Amino acid sequence: MRRDAGLTTFDLVIMIFILAVVAWFVITTGSPDRCRSKHSVGQATIQDFSVALKAYETDFGAYPPDEPGNYITTGRKGSLIDLLSRLGPKRIPYYEFRKDQIDSKGRWVTLFGSPYKYRLNAGRQPPATPSPETMINFHSFDMWASGCGDAPACDLETSEPATKATMKNW
Repeated sequence: MRRDAGLTTFDLVIMIFILAVVAWFVITTGSPDRCRSKHSVGQATIQDFSVALKAYETDFGAYPPDEPGNYITTGRKGSLIDLLSRLGPKRIPYYEFRKDQIDSKGRWVTLFGSPYKYRLNAGRQPPATPSPETMINFHSFDMWASGCGDAPACDLETSEPATKATMKNW
């Protein structure tokens, strides 16, 4: 008796297994690259926003106030997002927030989903004995966000900037 030249169930299972292994390999090797890419975008956003804040300071003589408590930037009236979205004296906004940068809670977030945080440091006094934990820009502002692998160092509800945050302006 002659067999048809088709695939058996065993052949099909082996092919699915091989495809699953290849897919797993592609996904796991691409993950660090995606993480680095998102991190680069987040760091560039902080730098771009720093330029917008400096333009605001040039026009008004001071940086915008922070949102005390957790320093998370939100879209409330009078917030950092609201102030920098408005038209300045040159009739252009300081920064244009994209819709995909604002989450369902109205917070300005990174591609990782963690909120950008901003703290005004004008008037703060440097500590008598500086340490890495107290490093801030004492004459301007701090911006930071949780990056790839920063979860322990940058809790979403943390009030103070985490010195181990990898996306920051200092």
